[in-house]
Amino acid sequence: MDTSPALGPFTDMLPNLFLEGQDINDVLFSMGLAIVIALVISQIYKHTHRGMNFELSFMSTLVLLAPIVAVVMLFIRGDLVL
Repeated sequence: MDTSPALGPFTDMLPNLFLEGQDINDVLFSMGLAIVIALVISQIYKHTHRGMNFELSFMSTLVLLAPIVAVVMLFIRGDLVL
């Protein structure tokens, strides 16, 4: 690999920018599990909500927030430190 002097300290980070096979599996599994759990929680909310109608935007937020939190937790755990 030809490293130019313009990159400087960033050349040490280049190998860490790409995910390895195990890391990709961890991310996909965590995101899939988070989405499934969030869908179950949102359906429980839908069926147990007292009132005329349920908030669709709240259910969407529940489902979208779960995989985001899962990815942040993976970064914090240190397996995917860039």
